[in-house]
Formats: sequence, structure tokens, C-alpha cells
Amino acid sequence: MADRATSAIATATDADPGAITAREVLRFMGRHAIAISVGALICAAAAFLLASLLPRQYRSIVVMVPSDAIEGQSGGGLMSQLGGLAQVAGLPVSGNSARDEAYEILHSRALAWHFIEANHLAPMMFPKRWDAQAHRWKTTGRGEPSPAEQIAKFNSKISAVSQEKLSGTIRVSITWPDRTQAAQWANALVIMANDQLRERHVKDSTEMVDYLDKQIENTQSTEVRQALYELMERELRKSAIAAVSREYAFKVVDPAMVADVRDWVTPNRVVYSLIGALIGAAGGALFGSRRTARQRTRGVPEEKP
Repeated sequence: MADRATSAIATATDADPGAITAREVLRFMGRHAIAISVGALICAAAAFLLASLLPRQYRSIVVMVPSDAIEGQSGGGLMSQLGGLAQVAGLPVSGNSARDEAYEILHSRALAWHFIEANHLAPMMFPKRWDAQAHRWKTTGRGEPSPAEQIAKFNSKISAVSQEKLSGTIRVSITWPDRTQAAQWANALVIMANDQLRERHVKDSTEMVDYLDKQIENTQSTEVRQALYELMERELRKSAIAAVSREYAFKVVDPAMVADVRDWVTPNRVVYSLIGALIGAAGGALFGSRRTARQRTRGVPEEKP
């Protein structure tokens, strides 16, 4: 029995001779503890200093919910009640299209481009390419950024949109070095989205009313004519609500506020320090292992932990 156990241990050792055990790792760390600790402390301090010198980014958030006007169009409503008659008249019937449209427009390329142009953000987003003295884009280097490049940076680095599925709460945030501008832009972006949706729905309702009016003239069925009249009334009511409602699509629950001067989001000095410590520890371990290898080459006895 003892011979079998010995044979099994020998077989396992021969099967994986290069395996590193936890005990060997602990011995290695103990043997090079000074080099690892010094490297971690130096790199952590350097990373902390670097994070302190980097430009700070502040974030302002607008919290809002879909307005009653949008919710009325998204579920139930007259269009759902008259769905069959609307299909007879050749009109589209949708479920949550108004709510989905309102949410999608917040992070659409069209809204981002409109906001960039309206607020002249391109020189601020690409300061290295902008000649502030001549008030034009530099001719050297990459030059003026394309609209696609501006939109990509705005939607990925500056603006962010998220939605909580259960409560329906929508958050729009702007991250920017100037904390005052971050709050102003976050509020302005929501206002612009509301304005665009309101103008679009007023235009759509006007076109729908014109279409329904023509259909009524060409329809002889009393049932279909009644349905068309009710649909026209609904469109006129929706157009009137959109024309006078400033928060047509989104109702702001908590507007963006200017962040406190100490409440920046990046750079995170703790994260920088941890990453620096890990890099320093790895560097210290590498330095210690190479030092030990050189000592073995010269025949110097290895230090015991």
C-alpha cells in the first residue's frame, strides 16, 4: 500500500513538474518582500501624484420621467381603442412607439450634432486642433474633426443616457472639466430634446389631420367616417398639447446642479494608486527575481526569508 502511494505521488510530480504551489509563491514573496514593498509604495505615490495633476472631470445629472403626453400616446388611448377602425382607414397602430422614440432621441446622433453646433462645442472638445488666436482649425496635424468624429466623442465621452426599466426613470449626464458648463449643458440637452420632439409631433399631427380630412371626403362609410373624425380630434388635441407644453416628452424630476468643487468623478486617485501599487509590486518582484538569478550565477548564497 505504501509503495502504491509513493508511486502515485511520484507520478503526479512527474506529470506536472513546472507547477507552482502556493507555498512557493509565499516563499518568493517573503524572499523579495522589501523589493515588492518599495516598488509598490513608489509607484503608488507616483500614480497618486499623477492623478492629482490630471484635469478633473465633473458630472451633472438630470433625472426625469416620460411626460403624461408621451405616456398617453404609448399605451391605451384612443388609437388602441380604435385600432381595428384605424387599420381599415389605412392608419398605423403602435404600442410604445412614442415612449421609445422619446428615449432613443436622447442619445441619437441627430440630437448630438444639433447640440454641438448650437453651442459651438467642437473647439472645446478638440482644443489641440483649434487655433484660439486665429479662431480657426489648425492646418497642420489632423485638422478639423469631422461631424462623425465630433458626435462619437460627444456620445461616448461627454454625454450619457440611462433608463431604469422598472421605474421608468431616465438619467441624462454630462461629464466635463467645467462643472458649471456641465450642469448647463445637461439641462440644455433635455430642453433641446423636448423641443425637437414637440416640433416633430406638431408637424406629424398637422400632416395627419390633413390626411384624415382628405380621407373623410373620400369615405362613404358612416362607421369609418366617425372613426376618422375621432382620430382627427385626437390629433388636434395632441398638437395643441405639444404646442403649449415645454416639457412635452420628458418631465424633469431633478434638474442638473453644479457639482461641488471637490466632487469630481475622474481621475480617481484611489484607483490610480491601486493600479500603481500593483505595477510597482510586479516591478519589485521582477527586480528581486533577477537579482537572485544574478547572485546564483556568481555563486553567491541565496538569502533566506
